[in-house]
Amino acid sequence: METLAYLHLYQAFEDNHSPELASDIARFWRPSNWHQTSNLALMRLVSRAICLAFASACTTALLLVGVADTAFSIPLRQGDTGAEVSRLQQRLRSLGYFRENTTGYYGQNTETAVRTFQQDASLSVDGIYGENTDLALRSRLGEAWAAAKVLKVGDRGLAVRKLQERLVIAGYPNVAIDDNYGSQTQEAVRLFQEGLGLRNQNGIADLETQAALGEKLYVVVVPARNQAILNRVLGIFPTAFLAPHRLGTYVHAGSYPRRDVAEIRVEELRRQGIPDARVAYL
Repeated sequence: METLAYLHLYQAFEDNHSPELASDIARFWRPSNWHQTSNLALMRLVSRAICLAFASACTTALLLVGVADTAFSIPLRQGDTGAEVSRLQQRLRSLGYFRENTTGYYGQNTETAVRTFQQDASLSVDGIYGENTDLALRSRLGEAWAAAKVLKVGDRGLAVRKLQERLVIAGYPNVAIDDNYGSQTQEAVRLFQEGLGLRNQNGIADLETQAALGEKLYVVVVPARNQAILNRVLGIFPTAFLAPHRLGTYVHAGSYPRRDVAEIRVEELRRQGIPDARVAYL
């Protein structure tokens, strides 16, 4: 920017093709006792410098606005749509406030999630995602993300063990609690992601997956007296699988954070001749 300024100043001395501008400024400076040529050069220099300073200020302001928009455009409110609403929904979901699939539409469910978060954060509750809500949400996310990291095949340690324990509690099969994120853990995570309709269904336990897994889940279960039961459930819900339990093996037909969704699946199973289907809260 300094180089551009010098170029403009140099041009101010050299340019002899703006008589109207020079004349206007000369009338303003007429009381001066300076030599006419010196006045003209000085006046044109000052005018160019003022214009350049104004243009520089405007450019800086526009750049700052661009950075702010890239970070997050606020406020967001009911009726808004777009990628930034999706980002907000994902952030709320990672903290357990938004339990739907991300849609990019700021509807009633998103507003309710924002209101609940505002209440928990002791903010003014209006359902509008404004500056104070944004700051509070970023702070909470910083705390959550500091305590968690993405887990994938090859990882080891206590975080993996806790993930495996939760998968077992949720009824996902063939998960050895051995602190090692192997292929069995990867497949169980993939099944969980698929069952909840999460964005990523690749078997990598990202922060959204871990937040969802940390919630209490409503699991659709069917006592598995024989292979024929599993085959019948698979014919209705292809993602079902056998899961062991201390009370006996059962068919796991899906996990959901909302009971009403799980009940819909139960009703469908019963309607198709599987009366033992029910919802378990794990």
